[in-house]
Amino acid sequence: MNPQHLLTDVSTSIHNVGTWLEIDAGAFESNVRDVLSMIEGQALLCAVVKSDAYGHGAELLMPSLVRLEVPYIGVGSNEEAAIARRCGHKGRIMRVRAAAPQEVKAGMEHDIEELVADPQSAWAMQDIAATSGRTIKIHLDINASGISRHSLDVSTASGQACAVEILSQAGLELAGIMTHFPRDDVQHIEQAILRFQDQAMTLLRLTGTRRQDVLLHCANSYAAQHVPASWLDMVRAGAVIYGDSDPLVGMFRRCLTFKARVASVNSYAAGSNVGYGQSHTLKRDSLLASVTVGYGDGYRRALAVGGDVLIRGKRAAIVDLVSMNSMMVDVTDLAGVSPGDEVVLFGRQGNEEITPSELEKANFAILADLYTVWAGGHRFLLTEKGMSE
Repeated sequence: MNPQHLLTDVSTSIHNVGTWLEIDAGAFESNVRDVLSMIEGQALLCAVVKSDAYGHGAELLMPSLVRLEVPYIGVGSNEEAAIARRCGHKGRIMRVRAAAPQEVKAGMEHDIEELVADPQSAWAMQDIAATSGRTIKIHLDINASGISRHSLDVSTASGQACAVEILSQAGLELAGIMTHFPRDDVQHIEQAILRFQDQAMTLLRLTGTRRQDVLLHCANSYAAQHVPASWLDMVRAGAVIYGDSDPLVGMFRRCLTFKARVASVNSYAAGSNVGYGQSHTLKRDSLLASVTVGYGDGYRRALAVGGDVLIRGKRAAIVDLVSMNSMMVDVTDLAGVSPGDEVVLFGRQGNEEITPSELEKANFAILADLYTVWAGGHRFLLTEKGMSE
């Protein structure tokens, strides 16, 4: 594992950094088990670890997926595939996005199954397969869901002809036919499933491919939880295994907490202006703490508007626009705040929690827009709380 991005010794390493992401491997394993239990062997599970396991650290969590014998791993990059192989994954790996020819060629050593949706990509893959003397397994991505993102429209005769051409390329082996849902909406998903199955069966008939030789898959995390008919042959579970799921489905546990520390505590008189642009004016004599995180660490300025952090199990209001590597919070009403105190930016501390909904509302985006960025500049602490034996 990469020592620059992994902290496992709480007693020594964690005290040396100002910001970090705490990953609960026990919660992660529990979530994966719950998905496996939910689909009850009726479909394969593809655990998606793209974007460094959704910002949770692919190298930290892959051992859990290997231990739980998850048959399929979904990746975005060759490095994620390499991590899966280094951690002992002997099963199948598919790339869950369209790849450039250079990526496909470099990824051959990891036996990655590639997503294909256009003849040009198929031709390039055919050349790569011929040069390497190997076969590339492919998943044909069709636009049955209407997402119109690296997906082939096979609702027309010309689209079907393109699909047949793709699947006729020497050196390419059809492993699956797939689509992806653009909306978390049960009615949309149910209608899209019917189109997908109809279009997929048409392609199998046109190419003379046996149904049992091909995986049909379309279920993402939301669909898997709300529309069992979407499971088909495989469920591609991403957000849900990290606990980023529909709050109405209570079984899944969040795996990530974003933390920083108090750097200093100072007193300021009523009427003092705080931070760049002097955007906040103190209405009373106040005690302000400087926290070791800023927008350079992925804590966006949008989160500061009406935002809070947790210190000593209590909420403390953010009172400036957020600097590059620090921000100020009001700790006037908190007893005993001192330099070095832990600050929770996202997650739970004591009985309080900075929730996904409040950060999503402030950022005007889904939570993944934040936590995939947080991972880029921080070290990880893998906790063993709740780990399976």
